[in-house]
Amino acid sequence: MDNSKRVSIIVPVYNAAWNLDRCIQSLINQTYTNIEIILVNDGSKDDSLEICRNYATKDDRIIIIDKTNSGVSDTRNLGILKASSEYISFVDSDDWVDETYIENFNIERIDVDRFIAVQGIVYDVANRDTQNVMFEYPSLKMSIPESVEEIRKYKIFNNGCPVAKLFSKRVIIENNLLFNSKLSLNEDHLFVLDYYACIDDIFLCNSINYHYYYDYKIPSLTKNFHSSSEYINIAYFIRSSFERLISRFDMPVYYWRDSYIFFGPIQLVKASMSALVERNSFDKFKYIVSIWKQSNIQSELLIIDDVYIKSFIRIVDCYNIYILFGVQYTLFLIQQFKSKLKYFIKKYILKY
Repeated sequence: MDNSKRVSIIVPVYNAAWNLDRCIQSLINQTYTNIEIILVNDGSKDDSLEICRNYATKDDRIIIIDKTNSGVSDTRNLGILKASSEYISFVDSDDWVDETYIENFNIERIDVDRFIAVQGIVYDVANRDTQNVMFEYPSLKMSIPESVEEIRKYKIFNNGCPVAKLFSKRVIIENNLLFNSKLSLNEDHLFVLDYYACIDDIFLCNSINYHYYYDYKIPSLTKNFHSSSEYINIAYFIRSSFERLISRFDMPVYYWRDSYIFFGPIQLVKASMSALVERNSFDKFKYIVSIWKQSNIQSELLIIDDVYIKSFIRIVDCYNIYILFGVQYTLFLIQQFKSKLKYFIKKYILKY
């Protein structure tokens, strides 16, 4: 009899037939066998559901949930509610994991209820032999708020991916920590931030078993255009969540300067970029600038290597809004041209 603790692996599935076999196969081959694999089909229009059903006939650990399309947040939330295990991990259907993915969370060392376990992530690009490490950590246990130095050193809060993490279902349910289905971006980072606000211990794992796959030719939610109003909306939520989280630490805001830009400021800057291609662009741009000024964002804490963003931050407080708009619009057009040129080179010259 297997006395190990059970883990529910939740996989939101939407039109993923092109890569779903690799994802599911990597899960059923886990060396840690006490798992349930919850495949939640979000109204796929391709053969995704059929692929899921074929695997379910071969492995009784697989549970299939078929639902009408309502987005990745609702899909993950349904998986959480259906999970029967005390631990939960998320895997996206276009990604895959190594066979020791669950094993390397080292569940046997987790002796507390209010925790999170975090692994590294490797970034795999289609038709490229190289891999880029997105996140990498040592083997370490930290406590909130005592381990503030280590939390900042390893930029723990910057990693907002729900994947490559092990969550406590008890913490999620008791604190009603579901993904916000009203948001269309950064809802995953918001969920992770809110989860950190409810736990006491962080277990870092010195393993990288999660493969985040990217193919610029394949449509993806993260490649979709987002309106300025969407960015403004998430800016409010994620900044509030971040401020609530760091309030647990007796440290000034300046201490978190490596993370500060990701929680409100960057979303407002991106809102200004979206506004430039929307109707009534000047009025919307002006409105976003007014939000920025009212938010009392500390520009000296914002560090990022992007010409448009750096320019916005430097002159956002200028008196003449027309100058600011003109400068940003010009930089935006330059960046759009460079992006299209890069796409052309990749597709027609480098052939990947």
